[in-house]
Amino acid sequence: MSASISARRLRSPYPIVIRAVRGPADLAVVINQDTAGLTAALWHGQARTLQPLAFDHATYATTATPDGRHLLDLDDPTGSEVGHLHAFPIDGGDAVDLTPHLGAYTIRGIDCATDGRTVLVTGADESGFFVLVTSIESPETSRVIFHSPNESWSGILSAEAAMVALETTDHNPGVRRFAVTVLDTATGDRLATLSDGPVGPIRPVRFAQEPGMGPGQRHAYRHPPG
Repeated sequence: MSASISARRLRSPYPIVIRAVRGPADLAVVINQDTAGLTAALWHGQARTLQPLAFDHATYATTATPDGRHLLDLDDPTGSEVGHLHAFPIDGGDAVDLTPHLGAYTIRGIDCATDGRTVLVTGADESGFFVLVTSIESPETSRVIFHSPNESWSGILSAEAAMVALETTDHNPGVRRFAVTVLDTATGDRLATLSDGPVGPIRPVRFAQEPGMGPGQRHAYRHPPG
């Protein structure tokens, strides 16, 4: 490879994260790495077009709402990866703090229901790990539905936002061999826990994409031991 070709290649942005956004709009968030850092774009699958976004908060966790109106990510002005989750309007305007009543925390998972409004935050602060339900339209009503001193990651919402599945280690604290815990979104009650023993991790992949699907149509993935 010639020096000029090599230089062009190294200066060209390349995607490092492509995150599909569930919902009928067939969207995906594309996070690119270039010499200036991370940039975000929105892939419109139906039109097969890539929309560059003027978004200077892009991280590996950046996601979009299914209606394509907002990007969701942590606002951490100091770059410490500690702050508050915000909804950033894609077409411009003021960002919305989705957890105005909380202290600073770090993100362990972001999800948004297919209605484009209900947002799920998995986070960690000095008190432990938590799952919080909030809303872009009324963030002042945000509420914690789960809290544990043990590692908990990557909460996901069912299609109708009635249930949450997340990775938990309460069955084996201190060891990152996850079980799957399912919660009632309205009450925070634990509906079920699936474990493959203390060293056999299981992680939630996704709920069925259509509301009202039964338990047989929800999936978890068992990692091989190791």
